Amino acid sequence: PQTTEAFLSIMESEVDRLSGMVDSLLKLTNLEQVPRSDRIKLGELLHQAAEDVSPLAAKKGIAILVEASPGTITGSRELLRRALFNLVENAVKYGPEGGEVQIHAEPDGANAAITVSDQGPRIPPELRERIFEPFFRLDTARSRDLGGTGLGLALVRAIAEVHGGSVSVEEGPAGGNQFLLRLPAESP
Repeated sequence: PQTTEAFLSIMESEVDRLSGMVDSLLKLTNLEQVPRSDRIKLGELLHQAAEDVSPLAAKKGIAILVEASPGTITGSRELLRRALFNLVENAVKYGPEGGEVQIHAEPDGANAAITVSDQGPRIPPELRERIFEPFFRLDTARSRDLGGTGLGLALVRAIAEVHGGSVSVEEGPAGGNQFLLRLPAESP
């Protein structure tokens, strides 16, 4: 019975992982068809992402700090929430226990600049573009242990681009990584 239970647990986690992968692939292929007319306040979007990831952050003792200047973007609330969730979830997953993740949004010309800063291991400069490719992983063994499918950042990039924006990563000012999601903003 113990062996059967252990195998069932492994099978269940693999089914969940594959289900997540299929869901991500479906989203990647249907992004153009999703309506993108929701008016979304930056503060609400950032606080929602922090709330969505808070159970995982609490397990690791990670504080999520949110700071948003007033601003509004237009797009798909569901897709933009997914993109920000993926960035914050990665920051928490790969961050150290007891660390912090900072989510910040501010106007930047005609755009809204949303940054997610973590304290995790730095992404080498030569791999900073590749991490946005489907199925690319920096550390396949560690990513699988943490439940990743290798599609999260590819989905973030696709969502940013379908909204006329972009995503990039650089070394964070205090170490770790800083992801920058740039999206067209509404005029004040």
